[in-house]
Amino acid sequence: MKVSMLTMTSGVFITLTVGLATFAAAGSFGADAISADWQTYRDSKLGFSLSHPADYTVNEAYAYQALGPGNDIRGVSFTIPEHMAKGTNLSSDTRISVEVLRSDTSCAPDQFLSNVQERHSESIGPLRFAVATSNEGAMGNRYEEAVYAISSNSPCLAVRYFIHSTNVGAYDPGTIAPFDRTALGRQFDEIRRTLVIFGLR
Repeated sequence: MKVSMLTMTSGVFITLTVGLATFAAAGSFGADAISADWQTYRDSKLGFSLSHPADYTVNEAYAYQALGPGNDIRGVSFTIPEHMAKGTNLSSDTRISVEVLRSDTSCAPDQFLSNVQERHSESIGPLRFAVATSNEGAMGNRYEEAVYAISSNSPCLAVRYFIHSTNVGAYDPGTIAPFDRTALGRQFDEIRRTLVIFGLR
């Protein structure tokens, strides 16, 4: 379900490096932090809200399936519009998602990734995140992921960046351009810092 404009009042500066991509979030979060054409998604069952550009596709039936059979992680995904990938090596399944694991174990990002390469912690206002990153390639594809697990919550809630790209060299010269990593990272950061947790149940 979507509701009207979300306002946030806290400020933070954080950086995250995933492979060759560096994501940065900075500034004061208020009404001006969200564009007028953004929409706010609110999930009362999972206990969060998140604002996103209106042309992103919301999938409430989303499940992360890369951990193998029987290990799906449920949540809500926000997938980029096709125009962001058109003419570039960025794949149209690139997305940001909010995922929940309902288990008795501690909330750690390792539970959301099969091949963790880097770990660190971050804070955004009252939220404390354990962060893990992964960068893998296979058959001309590149999969870059970053998972922010909110360590103080139970069940375990996390925000995932999933960036899928292909090898520019596999295309005829001049037909495909490298995607703008800086612009994509900036937009994902803007989306992520609108996250509000209002009580999981």
